[in-house]
Amino acid sequence: MSLKQRLVQTSKKIKSAINNTKAAWFFASCALVSNSAMAFNKPAAGAAGYDLYTLIIENGLQGVPGFVGGAWLLAQAGQMMKESVWKAGLQAVGGAAIIKADAILPTLGAMVTSLS
Repeated sequence: MSLKQRLVQTSKKIKSAINNTKAAWFFASCALVSNSAMAFNKPAAGAAGYDLYTLIIENGLQGVPGFVGGAWLLAQAGQMMKESVWKAGLQAVGGAAIIKADAILPTLGAMVTSLS
């Protein structure tokens, strides 16, 4: 490899490192500037989003479809261990997150009071 090619590669690595540093500083400053964190609240009974919340969260994620989907992902993760540990780990985390969605949901950091 010639000197010119080495210099080009080195300059590309430096530019990449600078861009990564800029992104890290941006996200750190955004985290420091934010003044409040909000928890997820269930919409009120008369709100526009109540029916949607009931259908998707209570009947879907916390009901039979959510449990079956989470259990299927966990079983699939066990079978996937032969192919790729990373894929199996992601499937296991996803299955556990679906099964425990009712405990995870309040910590998502979003506030939904109404859709209107």
